[in-house]
Amino acid sequence: MSSRLLSAAITILLSLGAIASGCADGSFAAPPASAPALISQLDIYQLQLDYSRDVAAADRVYLGKTFYFGAVRADYVSSIFDVRGNENYVIVNNVKFRPRASGDMKGIIQGTTFDVFGDVQGVQSGYVVVNNCWFTIQSGGASYGGGGAY
Repeated sequence: MSSRLLSAAITILLSLGAIASGCADGSFAAPPASAPALISQLDIYQLQLDYSRDVAAADRVYLGKTFYFGAVRADYVSSIFDVRGNENYVIVNNVKFRPRASGDMKGIIQGTTFDVFGDVQGVQSGYVVVNNCWFTIQSGGASYGGGGAY
């Protein structure tokens, strides 16, 4: 009896560990609490300005690097529902923030102020694109059950 209970407890703990570590499908593990100190903060307006002046020069500075953008406000938000073929994103001015998984942007609506970590991917279709984003809602936003931005 006790070996069954121990086996069940171990299985549950291992499952919770996998989920907490970000191994679960459709979710993106949050950066560590020390991340703002380790990842360069970038002003969204400076990013836009640099790309508007010279795309090649901006790519040399930003492309493929992870940055922290603090207190940005959503101008437009695509559908938060995971529909095949749909691209999920949040637009702030001329910057398009794409989450790693669509559920990671739950709660972000137009007007929401949030912090975001992401990888700069350069200019695509007229937008400066930041991929693999993880969001933290600062104010505004909608309430949804389960997952999503913190």
